[in-house]
Amino acid sequence: MTDVMPWAPTGRWPRYVEAPHYCDSADCCDSAGPSLYLAGGITDCPDWQADAVDLLDGEQMVVFNPRRRSFCVADSSAAADQVRWEHDHLKRADVVMFWFSEGPSPQPIALYELGAMAASGKQIVVGVHRDYLRRTDVRLQLDLARPGLEVHTNLATTTEAAVARLPDRSAVATSGPCRTSDRVAAPAELPMVAAGKVPQRRELW
Repeated sequence: MTDVMPWAPTGRWPRYVEAPHYCDSADCCDSAGPSLYLAGGITDCPDWQADAVDLLDGEQMVVFNPRRRSFCVADSSAAADQVRWEHDHLKRADVVMFWFSEGPSPQPIALYELGAMAASGKQIVVGVHRDYLRRTDVRLQLDLARPGLEVHTNLATTTEAAVARLPDRSAVATSGPCRTSDRVAAPAELPMVAAGKVPQRRELW
């Protein structure tokens, strides 16, 4: 069962959705603005998603983050739920931002998702750390799949470019409400947001 993510109070941006949660209000869906998916490595990678969310502070948008704060490897359904969440939100996002960080992992799932998105009509923004293992492969493949697409070299410029690619908020606000299937009850143990404050996002992961 997926759960509803607690939300920052109205007026604080960006709105934030973290796997395995689905949004359940107009505050994060039909009136919150365009959406950005943070695609890239998770396992054996630094928590670059937390840095990206910090860089997006104040932007009127919705952020989809696949890096969940906890993942129970003993739960046989957790992997399927994660894959389904990523699939749903990759399709749902207006822009998908890829960041390939440094670390020992070649990030195979992110490479697969990059290939799928590059072959589609989805708006993508791509950045590659100078120490990423398959940096050259990413550049060469994108030269073929998306000629002219700039590959950024640091997270800050990648995030800035992703924001610039987002559609105008007024064009997204009429897209309609969340799916009924997304609307489920939030468990009592989820941390609620104190009035007037946004949680430190690093603590959510």
